[in-house]
Amino acid sequence: MDRREAILAQLLAIATAAPGVRTAARNRDAPSDEESPAIIIYDGDEQVLESSDVPGNIQKPATKPRIIPMSPTIEVMLGGKPEEVGTKINDLRVYLLKTIIQDETLASLVVSDVASPPMARGIHYLGCSMGSNLGRSLQANLVLNFAFTYVLNILEL
Repeated sequence: MDRREAILAQLLAIATAAPGVRTAARNRDAPSDEESPAIIIYDGDEQVLESSDVPGNIQKPATKPRIIPMSPTIEVMLGGKPEEVGTKINDLRVYLLKTIIQDETLASLVVSDVASPPMARGIHYLGCSMGSNLGRSLQANLVLNFAFTYVLNILEL
């Protein structure tokens, strides 16, 4: 099982179930006004945590499980009356935060063992950034950043 793909698929399932969202997708262009509100999941970067896992290190087998933090971004886009957009986009932020952090499927895919290094535990919300454009209506986008730390085991793929 590819835990990276399973995490991203579960994030898409969570986005698809978000109240009032018309479009949920992975790695696609910005949605049209008719497809808004939308949540787009962008596959994120990842990097091995163990400092001994440097290129050329032949002391550890290539099949040794590695602890990997993955950082996908989740973009929420919607438009509407300027006085309503902030509240609506924050409602979706709250839904995503609560649902992602408490999701049992995601929890089963990430490292949660207390013996793991502290920075290698579970699901972490890293913050968000907000942007907006004023036209006939206010178009807002909110980008949420998370880190999902999982064990990459080549033998499970």
